[in-house]
This record gives sequence, C-alpha cells and structure tokens, in this order.
Amino acid sequence: MKKCPRCGIEKNLPDYQKRSDRPIGVQSRCKACMAIIDYERKHRPGARERQSAIDKLPHNMMRRLAYGRSDQGKASWLIYHESALGRATKRRHYLKKYGITDVQYEMMYRRQGGCCDICKQPYLGGKRLCVDHNHETGRVRGLLCSSCNLIVGHSKEDFRILESAKDYLDKWKRISGMEGLKAVA
Repeated sequence: MKKCPRCGIEKNLPDYQKRSDRPIGVQSRCKACMAIIDYERKHRPGARERQSAIDKLPHNMMRRLAYGRSDQGKASWLIYHESALGRATKRRHYLKKYGITDVQYEMMYRRQGGCCDICKQPYLGGKRLCVDHNHETGRVRGLLCSSCNLIVGHSKEDFRILESAKDYLDKWKRISGMEGLKAVA
C-alpha cells in the first residue's frame, strides 16, 4: 500500500505506474491522478502551440528535451531556443527573474545596437546577450555577452577587483617587451 500525494488516497502498488528508478519501483502519483495531470497539461492555454513546436523538432531533440540533456552542444541549444517553446520559456524566465518583458529586452538590444554593453562586440547569433542586473537591488543595467557577464559576476561587482585586474594587465603589458621573461609551460 502506498499513499498518493495528489489525491491522498492509500492504494495498492498495481494502481501506480511502474518506475524502476524509484525506491519502491513505482511512480509517486497513482495512475488516476497521472491521467488527470496529463489531461490538464494537454488542455491548458497554449498547449496546442507548444506541442506543434515540439512536433517540428527532430526526434532525438524531443528526447533530449524530455530528459533535460543535450549531447550536441550549441546546435541543439540553438534549435531549442529558436523554437516557439524555447522563446516562450525565455520570456517567462526574463519576466520572473528580471521583471522585464521580451519587448523590453528587444528595446535594450536595439538601444545598444545589438552589441555587448562592455566590449561592444556585435551579437553574432547562438546564445542571446545576457541580462546584467545589480544583485543587491535587482535593477537591470544592460545586455552583456557571456564573457563580459562572467567578468562582472566573478569580480563580485567590486570595482577594486576590476581596477586591480586592470593594473595587473597594464603591468604585464609594460613588462612583456623586456628580454628574458618567458612563460613557464
């Protein structure tokens, strides 16, 4: 006997779908509750559009989406994120995490000329520019390429660390012209 967490009814194990990766070999919810969840998922607003976007993806891409893994790197990432499902997911992420809509993202992108706000390199496709925000206030500052976003993040948004890194690079730029200094391999 096992109690279904959704309906709260204690049922026999044959009333649950088999699942070998679970401790007792069955799903956590009973078959009846899973049928209801499946029905609700298929009939909620926008489900038909999401399903048609998924149907257009290659079979192996659907499998990777189902298991949350990608074995083909950027190509599969791009296929997913350029799909209607990927764009909808990204829109929800921007709204939930940063409080901006897709339209606001596009306005920032156009205002910056499609370039990273720090290095001024143009966006060349693939991953979108990252939304940079102040971690204390949550206020969005601009769009950055992933490299510049990592620099800002790893410096913990501390100007002293960034100035120290600049001084370090300036020092080694001056020294690099001197004879006798070689990189240790």
